[in-house]
Amino acid sequence: MANVLHGFVAEGEVEEVMKNIFKVLKPGGVFAVVEFRKVEGNIGPPINVKVSPEDVSNILQEHGFDINDTQLVGKYHYIVNGIKRP
Repeated sequence: MANVLHGFVAEGEVEEVMKNIFKVLKPGGVFAVVEFRKVEGNIGPPINVKVSPEDVSNILQEHGFDINDTQLVGKYHYIVNGIKRP
């Protein structure tokens, strides 16, 4: 999932989206989320809509994923990888 989770958060749609993602992945499957870094700038959504890596990690953990890795990706993005629990 790339650059869209913040929109689901802003619109209150996280529960439904994460339920569907969890349903289609097999246990041990990897779910990766790429998002804009939560910094001021003209790249991506407004800062009040951006989600931090910690926010993404919490969302994944609350929906059945163990966090495998979090890394910065270039100047503007980060990635969080979660593994679906059995």
